[in-house]
Amino acid sequence: MTAVDWESTLADRLVRLGLPPPTRQYSFALDHRYRFDLCWPTCLLAVEVDGGTWGKGPACPCCGNRQPLGHNTGAGIARNHRKHNLATYAGWRVFYVIPDWIEDGSALVLIAGAFGDETALARARLAARMLGRSNLSAQSRTRRPDRRRVPVIA
Repeated sequence: MTAVDWESTLADRLVRLGLPPPTRQYSFALDHRYRFDLCWPTCLLAVEVDGGTWGKGPACPCCGNRQPLGHNTGAGIARNHRKHNLATYAGWRVFYVIPDWIEDGSALVLIAGAFGDETALARARLAARMLGRSNLSAQSRTRRPDRRRVPVIA
């Protein structure tokens, strides 16, 4: 299975809805330490794609254990929170999406709604309905495994 560039996929789909093309990897902090995956600087709207939500990184050569990916480590999570807080303080609206939402179209509805463009929002809802029906087999491959609820005995 090949890796999917979720940022490009989302950007292409948003442009097809009639929304302005996003700026990719935009540095918003003065020291250029923090960047947004996709953003519209004039609207102060940004989207972060969290691609490694359920995954783990490569196996350790000595023990074979798979380590968390960079964004899923304690330091990575702290860095993301710092980035989000700085962006919020500067007036940005930041949305986080995961590949499942890009795949089923719900990310399109979320972002089109943030623009307030009724035509784009209607197109996004239609696309989400169509993608939700066509990606049933893909969703079962990419979603995290179901966790059964355990009844609580009081």
